[in-house]
Amino acid sequence: MTQTQAAAATDTYTLQFCGGCLGEAVPNGTMLEIDLTRAPQPLDVVAVGLKADQNGPYACFVNSMDENGFIGVCKILLGVRQSASGDPIYLLAQLSPPAVTPMPAGAIVAIHPVMRESIPAIASGTLNPADLAALEMLLPFAAVDMTLQPGRAAA
Repeated sequence: MTQTQAAAATDTYTLQFCGGCLGEAVPNGTMLEIDLTRAPQPLDVVAVGLKADQNGPYACFVNSMDENGFIGVCKILLGVRQSASGDPIYLLAQLSPPAVTPMPAGAIVAIHPVMRESIPAIASGTLNPADLAALEMLLPFAAVDMTLQPGRAAA
C-alpha cells in the first residue's frame, strides 16, 4: 500500500445498515461507505454516533433497541436548528414510517455523511413511490427549499 492509498483509506469507513427506517431507499443489510472528508449537508443520509446517555432526555432513544444502548443510527439529515438555550438540535428523519427526530448535539458523538454512491436509489436519483411520498412529507422540515420532481429523489 502506498502512502496515498493509506491516507485515502482513513477518509472513509464502512458499516452495515440494519433496519427498515430508510424504506427501500436503503434496504436492511446494505453496506454503506461513510465519508469523513466533508461535512454533512441537508438531505444527506448520515451515520450518527450516539453517546450512552442514561439520564438525559435521549436515554430512552439510545436504549430503545437494547438496555445497554446502541452505538448509532442512520437517518436523513434535514438540518440543524437551535434550542431556546442556543444548543444545536439536529433534525434527523426516516422514511418508514415518516418521522422527524430532534437530536441534541450533546447526545451525538459524531455525524458523518454516507457516500451517495453506496445507496443505489439515491445515486441514481430515483426512489420508489412510497419512499418518495415519505420524503415529500419530510421536506417542509428541511433546511433547504426543495420540491421533488415525480420519480426523482431530492437527495
